[in-house]
Amino acid sequence: MKLGINNSVGIGGPSQHVPSDPFFDNVVLLLNAEDGLVDKSKYARTLTPIANTAVSTVWAAQGDQSVIYDAAGDSLSFDASASEMDFATNDFTIEATLRWTTDPVGTAQAIFALYTANTNNRSIFLQYAGNIPDWRASVYSAGTSTPTFIVNGTTPVVAINTEYAVALVRKDDDLILFVDGVEKDRQALSASFDIFTNTALGYISGLISPSTLSQNLQSVNLDELRVTIGVARYTADYEVATAAFPEQ
Repeated sequence: MKLGINNSVGIGGPSQHVPSDPFFDNVVLLLNAEDGLVDKSKYARTLTPIANTAVSTVWAAQGDQSVIYDAAGDSLSFDASASEMDFATNDFTIEATLRWTTDPVGTAQAIFALYTANTNNRSIFLQYAGNIPDWRASVYSAGTSTPTFIVNGTTPVVAINTEYAVALVRKDDDLILFVDGVEKDRQALSASFDIFTNTALGYISGLISPSTLSQNLQSVNLDELRVTIGVARYTADYEVATAAFPEQ
């Protein structure tokens, strides 16, 4: 039983069912790798591969392809300076599915991060901190390397060749972390907490420190990454999607 928000509806006649996302106008980034390293949101952001980041057909959460990061300093960067990328006090949902092919215990793996210019100052940082180990997300109020609020979940510990769907949600003044549709942590933000929005660079997986292009990642595939601003798609435990996120 789904307890969050329904993410898609169908359009078309009896012989045609085209999935549609009622919140697609709020989607600011959508990556499924089916057509390469391409943003399928209406903004069609340029995604720039770093090092050996590439498309893989070995595994996909949905469809036939995913993004492979092979532990060689890989990441995908994008320009995050546009106003529609301002999280500020808005509800939001950041979600992705990952599958490690090497053991990440003892290392950290960024999943989604926003930084100020080319420094270590952040506004949002979602990761699997294998050295803890735990799933962890941080939000920042002043664009520093010290988080203002953190949510984290100690389970599940990542096993290789296993899929994990992670989601970070803000609903009003609650910050909520889900793994595989299960709420792992919820923290109350201060009233109308304003996430630092003077960001310039975004990274999808890999980089821990963009100022030095350093990272600690193990080999991992990423698929079905979607960032929605203005909508908290999940507010309680939910069923993970069994189809690709709609592209309209």
